[in-house]
Amino acid sequence: MIKELYLKRAATIRRDYTRILTQLNNHQLAVAQTLTYSISNRKKELEELLEKLDQKKFKTPDEAQMELNEIVVQTEDDFNKIDASINKLVAQIDKLREDEINLYKEIKTTYYQLSDDEIRKEVQDYIKKLNLS
Repeated sequence: MIKELYLKRAATIRRDYTRILTQLNNHQLAVAQTLTYSISNRKKELEELLEKLDQKKFKTPDEAQMELNEIVVQTEDDFNKIDASINKLVAQIDKLREDEINLYKEIKTTYYQLSDDEIRKEVQDYIKKLNLS
């Protein structure tokens, strides 16, 4: 009963949702690897810094402070990269949510006589027919 134009838009939203879920799963693995790598490297750098401090290899406290600052900045850079990639995915999810809401409003306006359950069922049936569920 709902025009195929609306159903195709729903299918596109579903495809995008599935793609974003895949990206999210891949991202989760990449973040875990990045964190493990970053923490491991920073730990090693901090241990080396401590060793230099113990051996009094710094001429001034400022030299030690500068090296510590470099480690902190590198750590912040690692986390900022993760944040940026997360923000990109969040923006995609927000747009998808907005598209879904707008599509629902259009369908509801055009097919005001249909209940939410009837709309949902017809859209779900179409998505199943396309093997997107």
